[in-house]
Amino acid sequence: MTAAAPRSWSTREAAHRKPGTLLVDAVLLLGVLVAGTLAAWPIYATPWLLVTAAGGALIGAGAVLVGHRFALAPWAAGAIAALAIAVLGIPLATPAALSGIRSLPALAQAESAMLASVVTGWRDLITVPVPVGDYQGLLVPFLVVVGVASAVAAALATSPRRWAVPFAPAVLLLPLGFGVGFGSSDPGTPLILGPVVIAAPRAAFAGLLAVGAAIAYLVHRAWAERRAALARAAVARAVPSLAGVRRGGLGAAVSLVAAAIAIAAAGAATPGVREVLRTTAEPVVRLPQYASPLTGYRASFADAEYGRILFRVSGDTAAVPRLRLAVLSNYDGLRFSAPGPGRSFARIPQLERRAAGLTVSDAGYTGVWLPAATGLASVSFGGARAAALTDGFAYDLSADAGIDSAGLRPGDSVTLAAAPHAAPALSQLVAPADPVLFPDAVFPASLGRWIDAQQLAPDAKGLGTAVRRLREYGYLSHSLELPGAGSWFEALGEPSFEPSYAGESTDRVGALFTALLAKPGEVAAVGDDEQFAAAVALLAEHFGFPARIVLGFDLAPTADPDAMPACAAGECRGADLTAWVEVQGAGGEWAIVDVTPQHTVPPRPDTAQAAEPHNPTEVTAATATDQQPPEAAPAGAAPRAQPSTRQPAAGVDWFGEPARIGAASVLGLLILASPLLAMLLVKALRRRSRRRAAAPRARIAAGWDEYVDDLVDRGIPVLATATRTEVAGVSVLATLADAAAFSDIAPTEADADAFWALVGEEEAGSRRRSGLRRHLLAALSIRSFLRRARPASGPNPAKKAR
Repeated sequence: MTAAAPRSWSTREAAHRKPGTLLVDAVLLLGVLVAGTLAAWPIYATPWLLVTAAGGALIGAGAVLVGHRFALAPWAAGAIAALAIAVLGIPLATPAALSGIRSLPALAQAESAMLASVVTGWRDLITVPVPVGDYQGLLVPFLVVVGVASAVAAALATSPRRWAVPFAPAVLLLPLGFGVGFGSSDPGTPLILGPVVIAAPRAAFAGLLAVGAAIAYLVHRAWAERRAALARAAVARAVPSLAGVRRGGLGAAVSLVAAAIAIAAAGAATPGVREVLRTTAEPVVRLPQYASPLTGYRASFADAEYGRILFRVSGDTAAVPRLRLAVLSNYDGLRFSAPGPGRSFARIPQLERRAAGLTVSDAGYTGVWLPAATGLASVSFGGARAAALTDGFAYDLSADAGIDSAGLRPGDSVTLAAAPHAAPALSQLVAPADPVLFPDAVFPASLGRWIDAQQLAPDAKGLGTAVRRLREYGYLSHSLELPGAGSWFEALGEPSFEPSYAGESTDRVGALFTALLAKPGEVAAVGDDEQFAAAVALLAEHFGFPARIVLGFDLAPTADPDAMPACAAGECRGADLTAWVEVQGAGGEWAIVDVTPQHTVPPRPDTAQAAEPHNPTEVTAATATDQQPPEAAPAGAAPRAQPSTRQPAAGVDWFGEPARIGAASVLGLLILASPLLAMLLVKALRRRSRRRAAAPRARIAAGWDEYVDDLVDRGIPVLATATRTEVAGVSVLATLADAAAFSDIAPTEADADAFWALVGEEEAGSRRRSGLRRHLLAALSIRSFLRRARPASGPNPAKKAR
């Protein structure tokens, strides 16, 4: 007679369960998983999250069921799940990649990117502002979490070992912890219910849903076990106990502890901010290595660059009238740069797509500064380098400016979807009450004297008048030498040529106002958008309005006769590059201010020489380098009458950031280990309660129970009807326990202490004989809580114990 091959995962218990019971269990466990998906929704905010969650659950649970059906080892079922994720990961977690798969190499590339996201997606997920949608492979981590949690939960739920039952819903709390840990630091609007204020209502609701489903599952399992016990009792003519209910209550307590830790992580924050993984792991892109594009502004008007096509633009140019190339909001007295203090570029996902869109095809432009538009909704890239450009894209949402570390090259294309908001008129602005302004040292003394001479009101209308007069008394010039044929000079109708120096330093801007002071009411200041944009930005800040310089292109003609020409026929050339200034009001809105000086009325010859500085700072495209600001204030600087409120940029806390990330990681591990920790805590409290029994006789009886529980947890069966001698053999423990129970002589405190000392010695001996692994399994076992569930069968445990 040939014996049947042993099965790795016994289905003895699952086999007698009715399909209806299994279905109810599956639905209740699915409720716990739904709660985790709800907690993760703010991270992704895309319906595709439901597809990912469903796919991960089917992969994890399906692999376990296949393992049961074919009696596979656990590692084989795990391999099936991993293979399913590798095969189905692209459609489930990277749907955007499907449209680009048209060949085997493209499929291999998409598969490689998806598998890489299994490792790197966790880091990337906390370096992208939420919601991330289906951006790149950021759904992959959630797919892995759901798949692993579903597989482990299914294995525990179908395990023949009853101690595994309470851990099935606890494992499914992993997605809930994922949603909390990787979510936003904004807990949402607090929910006020009378005197109760719930700081994180979404997370709290998800946690309560998870706990409710977990408790319902455990109660249902206990009820099913009790029915099975009653059926067995009818056959064995034994009286069943309420062990199933007791086991369900214990499992409910374990799940409550695990969920409480997860909910505490969500709600242990002030009603406005909370510490999560992304709080200290911002994906900033610092820009000191990138030269300011304003410094090389005049290079676009050189003979070689003037007529070269930089971009070809197609789309709704009426809805998106300006193409932004760079936004410069920081000034140190030498140059304008991006970003300003306290701000940085960050990676952003594909956002909501809008109808208004532009496609920018690169014909000759190269650089990291990316064409963009206000109200940007989404960005997508075309060409052979689309994947690299997507990876390198970063955006400053507050400035509507983008960069791409991969750099644009000929053959690349960028598609922008945007909904630009209407900019207010400068005259409508109100100065902010507490603006963040440039340092006083960067303002030239001549600027303050010129404003005083204009006798203007210190408000937006006064600023508008100052800008208008600056442009009227200025004169456009892009070079020091008279350019040749086909140049900007000919395009202006060959007016009188006036040389001008490049640069945006305090000295260079101060020279403009010095020239205007020398000849009041006359054209005297010579320069181009580089100098006049810097001058207008300083004027706005002097009036108390935060300002920034924008470098870009006009896509639609404007009514301003002095403005730079718009891109003709959708072709933006070097000649079309312009700069303007944006001024911020008290409500956060930005007004657009054109800065190009007039070019029809030249300055008188005797004032042209005086308009230039004696020691100019010439910065040309060929020699432009990034310089650090000097320690002393720039020459010609003078204190302003209006103090600046700019604060220094906050430094990076290199020590605190790893510590906070480490603390968040420890919190995640505590969530995972909470069922085990809860079991250790329950056992420790039980032992403490027994050892502190009021009477010596009760302490000895409790010590005997502790000894028997230790035997049961180590897997030694104990008959419910066995005597103490049958359990422990002829030993001092059995003798003392019988004497305390049946003798007329009451035991003393010393007798009770001695008995507990013997119990400790017996347990220590068991630990030495069984080894560390078996000791840990016994410490985490719940058999001792269930030892009255049914009469044990098997050989005399005394023989095993000895």
